Amino acid sequence: MNQKMENPKRKEMVGIKELAKYVGIEVYTVYDWVHQRKIPHYKVGRLLKFDIAEINSWLESKKVEPSCF
Repeated sequence: MNQKMENPKRKEMVGIKELAKYVGIEVYTVYDWVHQRKIPHYKVGRLLKFDIAEINSWLESKKVEPSCF
């Protein structure tokens, strides 16, 4: 049996280097945020993985709206 496992709810996961580049920050900053539990992540063995949809939601929650003068 050689069937492809297709999941319609498959998450787009990236590693720490890809996330750092995507967000525009240094890798050590991502490690720091993970250590402080500031950023949503998954630990798969020793690997850190990040769901892009969750990261986008997390980033949106960090948005600061301009104040009116």
